[in-house]
Amino acid sequence: GMAGGLSSVTGALTQGQLPMQNSSGGGPPAMDALQPLISAILGGGNLNARPEGELSAFEPDGPKEERIIEVPARKKGHLLGLHGQTIEKIRQTSGVIKCHIIADRGQLPTDRRRSDKEGNIQVQIFGTREHVEACQDLVERVVAGDHSGIGHSSVFMPVDPSKVNRLRGDHWQVINALKDLTSTYLDILQGPQEGLQVGEAQLFIAGPHECVERAKNIVSMLLSMMDHVPASGDISPEALGSVLNALIPANSAAGGAEIGRA
Repeated sequence: GMAGGLSSVTGALTQGQLPMQNSSGGGPPAMDALQPLISAILGGGNLNARPEGELSAFEPDGPKEERIIEVPARKKGHLLGLHGQTIEKIRQTSGVIKCHIIADRGQLPTDRRRSDKEGNIQVQIFGTREHVEACQDLVERVVAGDHSGIGHSSVFMPVDPSKVNRLRGDHWQVINALKDLTSTYLDILQGPQEGLQVGEAQLFIAGPHECVERAKNIVSMLLSMMDHVPASGDISPEALGSVLNALIPANSAAGGAEIGRA
């Protein structure tokens, strides 16, 4: 608050427009306008005060620091979220200036990590220490599947392993269509990673609560439909399109009511 007061005071001084009204009942108007500036100079206002007591006009929230943390490469999508919304929400919620994934540089095309997503990626965080701490905490929680810190829901739905390939679609087209339809982030988790047994699979859904609920309903519907569609054929884009078309008007006509209740 003080920094804003200071800039408005200096602006008024340079333009020769000191406030003429005296609201606080103190000294002359000019003195009232200068009060925050004087307090700051004397250190009483604690404006940008350093532990050593020196004043910095350049770092209004205090000293900044950079921190680089590592997260599993296979969680990159979880951290980015739908169209990068998750990492941006982490940045806004924590108050840091910067929170982004550092691009892989200098990796040879033969590097195995590219294909099977082993190893880690680096996340660069920049801001005040307090904000950086908050940001690291949010990143770690999202990587662990907990999105509550950014005000989002997350849910793990068990999926019959025989249905996983059909739910994923060729080149993830079904999952990607569902992401856009439901405005949620979706990922298929399979054992033995993610704390699942070999052969076990889960669908992970994250986003705003009402979007997650709707995605759960649509996915439940699709999974139950698979029982009636021959397993030999994948769901064709046309078949998927007709299902989605059937869902969208039903949902909007019902004013966002739940659909396909399992």
